[in-house]
Amino acid sequence: MLPRILSKSFTVLAFILPAFAVQAQYNQIEFGQVTREELEMKECAFDKSADAVVLLDHAVAYFNDQYNLITERRIRLKILKERGIERGNIRIPYYSGDGFEAIRSIEGAVVTPTGNGGFTTTALERKNIFNQQINSFYSLQSFAMPNVQVGSIIDYKYQSIMKSYGGLKRWEFQKEIPVITSYYELSPLPNSEFAYSVYKAPTLPIDIIRNDKE
Repeated sequence: MLPRILSKSFTVLAFILPAFAVQAQYNQIEFGQVTREELEMKECAFDKSADAVVLLDHAVAYFNDQYNLITERRIRLKILKERGIERGNIRIPYYSGDGFEAIRSIEGAVVTPTGNGGFTTTALERKNIFNQQINSFYSLQSFAMPNVQVGSIIDYKYQSIMKSYGGLKRWEFQKEIPVITSYYELSPLPNSEFAYSVYKAPTLPIDIIRNDKE
């Protein structure tokens, strides 16, 4: 989805596959917490070969008093196979040229089943978050999530701050690994207009909810 600012409204776009009972409760799960269904999940129901699955990709984009574009994003994924462990190495590229974008407030947690019905939770430490300038335009925030094993659930979030809405990016509901729940909320600027385009296969469900509250 590539939004173009054209309307005054609050728009929610959601893509939810009916493959996992927890999907309707995703916004009730506190950061770093998991459900029993997630802990017991052994494979992705609609892609059994997947080495990992994104349980939730959720972003909320809004503006501040300076009309900067603020995006708060949370991603939760489950490691299903040995080769999926490397997905615990997280990389967040961003456009740092002229200070246009900054990545802040990174938090992460890994919940790993212990085999006896319990689990352990390991938090990401700030000393393990690194920033690297790639070139004069782009930089990279990177970190390795701790104690990632087969069965682990990775939960991380961060905030992107851009100078303007000109930095709006295309939202991808599906990725190289399957995504169960993808949810994007955007608050357009006051007295502006908003339009969007959604590209998808005809068989994939999508809910588009318009909220005209000022």
